[in-house]
Amino acid sequence: MERESGRPFLMFLEPPSLDQRIVQQSALFSMLSNPEDDLETWLGQYDGAARRVLLPAELKWEVRDRLDQANITERTLFPDLSGLGQWLRRYYRVRGDEFPDQEDNRTPEDSRNQHR
Repeated sequence: MERESGRPFLMFLEPPSLDQRIVQQSALFSMLSNPEDDLETWLGQYDGAARRVLLPAELKWEVRDRLDQANITERTLFPDLSGLGQWLRRYYRVRGDEFPDQEDNRTPEDSRNQHR
C-alpha cells in the first residue's frame, strides 16, 4: 500500500459492531502501510505523532474513581462474565489487599468514607 500512496502511513479502522465487546470498547484497529513495520518503531520515526502518558502510582485510585464515574469499568469494557467478575472483585475487595507492600492503598472513596 505504501507504493501506491507514495509515502508511509498509519490508518485506523473502525470495525462493524459485530459483538458487544467491540461496541463497548469503541474498538479501532490500526494498520501500517508496510506490514513489516511495528507501530512503536513507526511512531518513533514521527516526532509528536503520539504521546505516552505515565500516571504516578499515587494517582491510580483517583483515576480509577474518575473512570468509574464515566462508566468506564471492567464491566463495561468487557461485557461478559469475566468483565463482570473483574469489576465485582475490585468493587468489593478489602482496601489495601491489592498491593500489601505499598504504604498507602486508599482510594478517594476511602477518604470520603473515613469522614462519615
